[in-house]
Amino acid sequence: MAYLASFKQDPDAVLDYDIDWGNNDDSWLAEGDALDEVTVTSDLTVDASVVAGRYVKLWISGGSEGEDYSVTVHVTTTAGREDDRTILIRVRSF
Repeated sequence: MAYLASFKQDPDAVLDYDIDWGNNDDSWLAEGDALDEVTVTSDLTVDASVVAGRYVKLWISGGSEGEDYSVTVHVTTTAGREDDRTILIRVRSF
């Protein structure tokens, strides 16, 4: 599986991550369209997911030391487009 990005997170941390669906040259989000609904799937705890303009902000906690976790974000836009982005969280003590 290809990941949008990979991050390290301490098992005791609660951290936020922004996923940019963009309005730039390689944008997936079309002009005039907007993010509408978001669903997040992961074995980690997703404390919150918020749509903020072209971003989805995730607050993530939990996980076991030494394990890697996928976090998949599925969005639907006001125009009916749907897509997924997946990030990798590597849970490691610092």
